[in-house]
Amino acid sequence: MEGRAAHLDDVEVQVGLTFEVVEALLSAQGLGFTDVTRAIAYVTRREFATVVERRAAAMPAVVTRCGTCRADLAFEVEVEVDAVASRLR
Repeated sequence: MEGRAAHLDDVEVQVGLTFEVVEALLSAQGLGFTDVTRAIAYVTRREFATVVERRAAAMPAVVTRCGTCRADLAFEVEVEVDAVASRLR
């Protein structure tokens, strides 16, 4: 699966897997979704926005409809964290 899009036929699962990976990356640094300072999600179809919005509810996120970097992706997400500020809390 590495380097390839997963669950092409199920956007709910694709979004869920992506956010699980993001959560694991944050957790490995002692961070969580509440430490995210900005997230931007790009969805290829309007109806995918609600799926992403549900998963991104714990962070400041904007969801917009546009193309993605690869045709096989239903969405992309950029996540930013201020790790220094998070550690000072």
